[in-house]
Amino acid sequence: MAAVKYDTLHLHITDAQSFPLLLDDVGDLHLSELALRGAFDRSKIYTKKNMRELVDFAHGFGMEIVPEIDMPAHALSWGSAFEDLIVRCKTVAGTTQTPHNIYPLDPSNPKTYRVLKEVLRQVSEVFPSKYLHIGGDEVDQRCWSESPSLMNWAKENNLTVQGITGYFEQQVVDATYALNKIPV
Repeated sequence: MAAVKYDTLHLHITDAQSFPLLLDDVGDLHLSELALRGAFDRSKIYTKKNMRELVDFAHGFGMEIVPEIDMPAHALSWGSAFEDLIVRCKTVAGTTQTPHNIYPLDPSNPKTYRVLKEVLRQVSEVFPSKYLHIGGDEVDQRCWSESPSLMNWAKENNLTVQGITGYFEQQVVDATYALNKIPV
């Protein structure tokens, strides 16, 4: 990348299929389970030390790494560790060619925000970039419509199905700014 004058690597760390970054457990949040249960395989996990080495290596070539933690969609891998964090939308998933990409995080679950804030905090400690990519794309809102508890929560909070996305994104943007990072 340096040879062709690229100076930024957008590192898409997580996706529906895998959460390969091994994070530290904090209190009752067993974040290590995200990788131990959510990665393709236990041999396909990156430690924070591995990532710091990559950051240092890139820095030596004048390059910056902008990490991405994809959410609220593309979150099936999160559900391997925290089943209650994702919305199981069987009807929508059953009608799509790539059903594993459908499952989003559950914006009505307070634990979702506890987990994602700690994930973002730990990622921010590893990657010194002022930017933090927070995903936000390709949310299939029909999935949220399948969850009665999520729809009840939305109604109580005066949110439409479309408004759920905005609510979630605002929580993540605020959490990112609180870490002195610029959300992408």
